[in-house]
Amino acid sequence: MRPEADIAASGRPGEAAELLDTVFETAPIGLVLFDTEFCFLRINRRLAEINGAPVADHLGRRIEDVLPGNTAGVLRTMRPTLMAGRSVEEVEFDTPDPVTGEPRWWVISYTPLRNPEGQVDRFLGTVREVTARKQAEQRSEVLVREIDHRIKNLLSLVQSIARQTHAGGAEDFLPRFEARLEALAGAQDVLMEDRWTSVDFERLARSQLAHLGEALDSRLTLAGPQLAISAEAAQHLAMAVHELGTNAVKHGALSSGSGEVRLSWSADAPSDRLELTWCERGGPDCRPPARRGFGTLVLGPLLKQALDAYAVSDFRPEGLVWRMTARLGDVIAAR
Repeated sequence: MRPEADIAASGRPGEAAELLDTVFETAPIGLVLFDTEFCFLRINRRLAEINGAPVADHLGRRIEDVLPGNTAGVLRTMRPTLMAGRSVEEVEFDTPDPVTGEPRWWVISYTPLRNPEGQVDRFLGTVREVTARKQAEQRSEVLVREIDHRIKNLLSLVQSIARQTHAGGAEDFLPRFEARLEALAGAQDVLMEDRWTSVDFERLARSQLAHLGEALDSRLTLAGPQLAISAEAAQHLAMAVHELGTNAVKHGALSSGSGEVRLSWSADAPSDRLELTWCERGGPDCRPPARRGFGTLVLGPLLKQALDAYAVSDFRPEGLVWRMTARLGDVIAAR
């Protein structure tokens, strides 16, 4: 594009004015020219769209007659600065969407224009919508707060694992502690794949039972409907499944060559009820543990505290049966 001076020198001085008019009218941002009392002298099509009124409905009218009260108020506060010959840059404010009522965000800038005598006689303004950026910023803020909350919960859970594992004796503390941390890390991996929104329960359970190798699906079966559980519930249910699997290998049905385990779950929306059942058969004689360790804590009190769930371990001669019931709404991911 040739400079305006070249256009004038070519014998077509009107082309520069036409070009400026075209730029004004087709600009992707709102453009407006006010007099010093904030009466519309000129407005482009984009700003007319933003204001929700035709261009003709603006011209010669005051801002209070066209714009929402809060918008007109923001502009009025700028007048002393503009009349003093100083620009106002990047002022951000929001207005409700006329259809949805949701906030829309704008950035406006105004520059005073002077007449040949040097007096300010007009204000030139620009209006840009930044709603998408503001929404992204708000989502980021929510995400940061959520990450902070989850990190604190995770550290609290790790501390609990360390204390309870140590209470079981120092002799094999390290392998037991590492195994539990690996289980917790496995749950985090599954959650990360779904961006910490939700996770399918069967997929989560399999991540905690993968160390069983060929026994998974041959001697340990999983049965239940597809169930998207929340990230908060996933951490606690993952630890419970891991403890059940580990106990079955060490002391329960999977410690012998003939034992079997079934993990099943059901979800009833009308009654808002979730039930998980771990049922062992064919292992050695089943007896309650001599002491209350980390497994007891994970399979009972921690679930009550975190999910308001009721869990009970029934040590039957034929094998352990563990059941947990909870409100479905406390476990599933919000939609």
